[in-house]
Amino acid sequence: MSALIEDLRKEHEAILVEMRSVRQGQGIAGRETRERLLLAKRLFLSHLEKEDQEFYPVLRKAAEKDLKLHQKLEELKTEMREVTVLAVAFFDKYPDGSMGDNFIADCAALLYRLEARLIKEENLYSEAEKYFAAQ
Repeated sequence: MSALIEDLRKEHEAILVEMRSVRQGQGIAGRETRERLLLAKRLFLSHLEKEDQEFYPVLRKAAEKDLKLHQKLEELKTEMREVTVLAVAFFDKYPDGSMGDNFIADCAALLYRLEARLIKEENLYSEAEKYFAAQ
């Protein structure tokens, strides 16, 4: 397995662990919840940057010769934009971990979308192994 893909999988798990922890502390404006929320934000943004710089360029190059992969990437790109907008809006709305009136619903909505998105990306990682092995 590619070291990059293994790192990305571990980052997915870390992001989900932190967001689930934040959700479990729903409405609790405690220090730990705030710290976990800020950590989740850093993990998420760092993960996106790594994917953009190291993962997706390899797949986009492979997609030049693979129509099925090209279509899959286009679908995922649209979805990722939506999830990223939702996540950034969430983190902007609660920049210091302060819990507003809609925190519980906003956190649950983001977590739901992240989980769904990461499942699709995990499937892509399995398919991507062959492209990283060919490098």
